[in-house]
Amino acid sequence: PNNPVDGDHFSNIGYIVGGKVAYTPIYGKVGLLNRGVLRYDLFASVGLGIVNVKGSDVIDDASTLAPSIGIGQRVYLNDWMAIEVLVTDYIFARTLNADMNHKETDKEVDQNFIVSAGLSMFFPR
Repeated sequence: PNNPVDGDHFSNIGYIVGGKVAYTPIYGKVGLLNRGVLRYDLFASVGLGIVNVKGSDVIDDASTLAPSIGIGQRVYLNDWMAIEVLVTDYIFARTLNADMNHKETDKEVDQNFIVSAGLSMFFPR
């Protein structure tokens, strides 16, 4: 009865904002063939954010809380700067799609894995 091409409308993630705390249980150094020492650490993070889910002409826009959990690694370039790679799972509920009668057909708890890379800077005490 419902044609997926003209009958269904889907939701998308608009933006994710939030904060995290990190715990670093593993850290160390690696020698680079008598040319220097590379410092690194592995960390776990937990946080809470807000996800904005963009609807369509049938699904309303909505914002919802999103707890997050992640793991990452930093490689230190010097005493105050590091390159960071992080994998984070944001968990939140959203409406996936609806039919032309504005009836929401699929709701579920969604998990979105995000891989990010960045530059960390540390300020002296």
